[in-house]
Amino acid sequence: MFEEYANGVFVKGAIPEILKGMAGGKSISEVIEEKQLKKITGAELKKIAEENNFDIGKIMQKYRLRVDPKDVEKLKKKL
Repeated sequence: MFEEYANGVFVKGAIPEILKGMAGGKSISEVIEEKQLKKITGAELKKIAEENNFDIGKIMQKYRLRVDPKDVEKLKKKL
């Protein structure tokens, strides 16, 4: 699990959900896929951020387990 986190597969907030699924006997990749916990990055993150005017509160309400607020801040600073 730590390797996937280090590689940016999911965000820190998703760890409890992933552990619950793994406790049920599923692999980490199965849990991430079934619960749609894969981290949003790149063009998709930029689109979400722009649609929400880079309002981290709004973004986190909808995508809490899939978006890292630090990534949104970095995007905002670039623009």
